[in-house]
Amino acid sequence: GCNKDYSEIIAGGTLKDVYYESNGAGGCDEFIDTLNWTRNGNTITVSESGFSTTGEIVELTNTTLKTKYTDPADDSVYITVFTRK
Repeated sequence: GCNKDYSEIIAGGTLKDVYYESNGAGGCDEFIDTLNWTRNGNTITVSESGFSTTGEIVELTNTTLKTKYTDPADDSVYITVFTRK
């Protein structure tokens, strides 16, 4: 019931992952994870506490960042689209 989740990519290498969970009293509680990101050519790597994930940049415009990540465990492909607001 808390459809407010979003991620904010900040220049300089910080990514804020903001998500909300129902607090059982009709409201939502906000949680924020702060991660690091780096770009190397056509790849973007997001890391936190020694764990990292690297994806391919499929599209990059002034308003859109589209990435593709393939999970090595089962070859599942995940596409994520970030939109500048």
